Amino acid sequence: MNKTLFKLLIKSIDKPKFILGLFMSFIGTSLALFLPQFIGKLLDEHFLKLAINDPSILVVSAAFFIIVYSLQAFSSYIIGICGSRSLNKLQKHIYSSLLRTSVKELDKYKAGDLSSRLTNDMSVVLNFITVVFPNLILNLIVIIGSVYFLLKINLSLALMSLSLFPILLFVIIPINNKLEDYYADYQGGLGEISSRISHKFTHIRLMKAFNGEENEQKVMSNSFDRLTKNFNKIVGWSSFQNTLVNGLMMSFIILLLVVAGLEVSKGSMTMSTLMTFVLYMTQLIDPITDVSESMAELTEFKSVSNRLIEILELSKEENKTVGQNFLTSNIVMKNVDFAYNQDNVLENLSVTVEPGQHIAIVGPSGAGKTTIFSLLMKFYQNYRGEILIGNHNLSELSEEQIRNMIAYIPQDNTLFYGTIKDNLLYGKNQSVSEERVDEVLRELGLMKLVQGLEKGLDTEITDSGTGLSEGQKQRFSIARALLLEHPIYLLDEITASLDSVTERIISKAIDKLTAGKTRLTIAHRLHTVKEADSILVLDKGGQVVDFGTHNQLIARNQLYNDFLSGIQQAS
Repeated sequence: MNKTLFKLLIKSIDKPKFILGLFMSFIGTSLALFLPQFIGKLLDEHFLKLAINDPSILVVSAAFFIIVYSLQAFSSYIIGICGSRSLNKLQKHIYSSLLRTSVKELDKYKAGDLSSRLTNDMSVVLNFITVVFPNLILNLIVIIGSVYFLLKINLSLALMSLSLFPILLFVIIPINNKLEDYYADYQGGLGEISSRISHKFTHIRLMKAFNGEENEQKVMSNSFDRLTKNFNKIVGWSSFQNTLVNGLMMSFIILLLVVAGLEVSKGSMTMSTLMTFVLYMTQLIDPITDVSESMAELTEFKSVSNRLIEILELSKEENKTVGQNFLTSNIVMKNVDFAYNQDNVLENLSVTVEPGQHIAIVGPSGAGKTTIFSLLMKFYQNYRGEILIGNHNLSELSEEQIRNMIAYIPQDNTLFYGTIKDNLLYGKNQSVSEERVDEVLRELGLMKLVQGLEKGLDTEITDSGTGLSEGQKQRFSIARALLLEHPIYLLDEITASLDSVTERIISKAIDKLTAGKTRLTIAHRLHTVKEADSILVLDKGGQVVDFGTHNQLIARNQLYNDFLSGIQQAS
């Protein structure tokens, strides 16, 4: 087992109860080792006469059976409850860890894959805690106990049976190595499929608009086929392993019975002793078979534990509260270079935004406009150069401080699954008053819309905002960002889905609600750039081409004029 995951399991499990469960299992299993002795004695004529003459022997025997199986049942319940609670704590820990993971690290994974690790992979962990691990211990107890009694009954026959174990290990180990690779591929395949299904059904309208059903069916069929092919390999090798182990076991049992039968025929072993020996040998079959099957489950668990620890060990955002006083809301970027992969998205970027200024950012697609916002929000920190906010170096500020200081509205109109109110009062907005909500909704022209809904703000929407138009989703996204007053606002093409009339209304509302605050707007309409105090012009290489007012740039900058000729003219 992965050492890190082992430590987490030990930390999360209710150790006193789990140990109690294991102890009760140990007692029940140990007592069950004496059952073959009792059953064997039923063939002893002297014991049968005693039992018939003294019914209390049968009552005690029946009570013994009940106690043994009651202990085993109750211990399984306790272990199962402990495992379930441990899984609950572990899931919360891993989810919390993912939430604290940096955006840069999370970008490497598909959402469906992360979801699969928290659900499918965790179910494997639960099975390991509650079934595989306890059964492995108990099966070893049964094997050791049965071997002890076999040695006690007949040394030569027992030694013959023990010769089976090295042969079994020779069979199991190489097959398990293959199974581990197949399990890793299978879990990865589940994550891929989960991610694709989630993504496609989130964008079901686009898929249907292009009549993409047949293409999706073909792509997903191939993915399902690959998953099935991989699973077939797991089933095939597991079946081959189990068949081989069971075949070897049965062959040895038959051989031992033949040898034991010869011992009885010679008179060196009684029929009662033979029955006891056979029962112990039979009692060995299930534990050894279970141990063989546990090897495959352990292999799967090893693969899963590595996947879980992989996401636990991703770099985290520090989020340490740093004692800094913000007396101003200026933004300074000095000689900033940044690349997602190899090529720079921003190159030698320098700009100063004074407190209370409204700066529009324009430039062609790929110029790094949104990237500037991502750096200011500390989504990425591997930039070169220097960024200052409120006269403090960005690297010295915690993510929490930055995000409490900045209101960010991304260009995609993301609404989470839940009610409209849940979306508005999300995260840092939880303490916003109803009066403030009403005020912002009125300013953005949303109050009439909300009042027209049967359940008002308690109306349920899906995570993709189904039931609302793109413009309505956009306005609710804007409202969410404006509920709290912030020193700085970052607006990424936030009126792109609005008609020109609504855009004017929303723009006036934003101007009113952010008056006197520092504002950066990625612009796409003439109205926005004309209203800005200054305009930052970027080229496709992420370099600053010019910085000035609308009239200044018209007079001196060709790239800006090219931008103006391509944008939608708002009436």
